[in-house]
Amino acid sequence: MLSLMKKDFVAENYDEEVLCNRIEQIQKSEYVNKFIKEIESVVDKDIKVFANRIKKTESAIRTFRLTGYESIDQMYDLLGFLFVVEKEEDIEKLVKKLKKKIKNDNFETINLLKEKPYKAIISGENNIENKSYRELVKNSFNELIYMPSDLKLILPPFSYNLLIKKTFKDLDFYVPIEIRIQTKEEFITTESYYYTIHKNDTLPMNIKIPLIIIGFRILKRMTEIEFITDIKNKEEKIKELQEIINDNKEFIENNKDIINMIIKENKEIIDCWKNKKPIYEFKIYN
Repeated sequence: MLSLMKKDFVAENYDEEVLCNRIEQIQKSEYVNKFIKEIESVVDKDIKVFANRIKKTESAIRTFRLTGYESIDQMYDLLGFLFVVEKEEDIEKLVKKLKKKIKNDNFETINLLKEKPYKAIISGENNIENKSYRELVKNSFNELIYMPSDLKLILPPFSYNLLIKKTFKDLDFYVPIEIRIQTKEEFITTESYYYTIHKNDTLPMNIKIPLIIIGFRILKRMTEIEFITDIKNKEEKIKELQEIINDNKEFIENNKDIINMIIKENKEIIDCWKNKKPIYEFKIYN
């Protein structure tokens, strides 16, 4: 994994200091750790990957600044869970189990699984003047998937999300929790580009935005092709992939180094999945 994300973020004002303090309290909370174990207890034969993390302070500060939040209470994922399942129909079954386990009515569900019809994105087409980082990235994701028009958050495309605000007995603030659920194809696609492009703080935004859109479309089809067994469906995906490449030939050629980087990452992750080898820190179950 190539990470080009800046990691030297430290608290510089009162809000950021409070944010870091909350993260430290979450890490030490006895009840948060019990909750993590309760969520992990739903892992069964249908779950291919399970992971959880408490957001690191430098990552939380980066997110808070880049997204332009006015309050730390707008943060939604200080505690995060990831579930990866085999097929999309497995997602609904898992969501029912999670809601029974958590017993909390304060759920927000956001379904970002459906891809929009493809429209070629040409380099330089995006107007980036006077737009925030959050707006630019949301607009790029909006080119990929059907998103709720009022969605103010930046959530991974091709994911099903449960957002919860939960209180714990030993904390005097609520903890924002994100549970992300993906199929193996969506998970592999996300991991293939996530740090190289999405979390890459060295890319200018006029390059980063079309890279997110084009890169995700290329990777998604490459991943699907590797797991499709039906010859006709595979041929259709190969045709779609070729059309994307042809429609964006100049942009891809001008950015071939980073495009080749995410393609290489994708192939390595697929190999890990097929051979049940860990993908970064993620263990492959079953």
